[in-house]
Amino acid sequence: MKNYYEILNLEEGAPKEEIRRAFYRLAKKFHPDISNDHKQFLQILRAYKTLIEDQNTKSDDRRIGKKRNIRTVIPKRRVTYAVSLQDIAKIRTYYPGKGKRRRAEGSLKGYDVCVHLTPDEIKSAVSVELDVPAHVICPLCRGDRTPCSLCSGRGYIMKAVPVMVDIPVNLKHGDIFGVPLRGRKHKEYTFFVIKELWVKIELNN
Repeated sequence: MKNYYEILNLEEGAPKEEIRRAFYRLAKKFHPDISNDHKQFLQILRAYKTLIEDQNTKSDDRRIGKKRNIRTVIPKRRVTYAVSLQDIAKIRTYYPGKGKRRRAEGSLKGYDVCVHLTPDEIKSAVSVELDVPAHVICPLCRGDRTPCSLCSGRGYIMKAVPVMVDIPVNLKHGDIFGVPLRGRKHKEYTFFVIKELWVKIELNN
């Protein structure tokens, strides 16, 4: 963690606002639109996202406290996807509608992923880890956008990124709810390919 503070020219343990100010200051200098030093900008961006994510995690832990530990995590074997993650990303590109229209047209089945719950779980505080398609900095060229056999010079690849989702309590069999992804952070991703994930609840007796 100390290296990330050094990259942003900050003292270890600096608060969130100082991290943001340091990032914006350095981004103005090393942004790809201004500088050719893409590697330096990626290091700055990675340091910023990691430190902010760490700050947010500590804040959530303080706010939620012990409540986080009482949630049951649903096994991944009880999660099924309507289509492949690659197809989800592709379909959403062609059907970027809003609200119910986006859900109906943006998924072949009206939802992206189905979570199978028991009658007891549907009434309790449960969570599930879902895979979401995201553009991730290429691990081979590290985003340098140079000729690369893995990312073809794009600087990123598409990858399944795990996201922990809290299931709303007292949903009914067949209910569908949306999981916004725009504000979620992940230390490796460039951005999520879709802005919202539609989750269907299946009640198993």
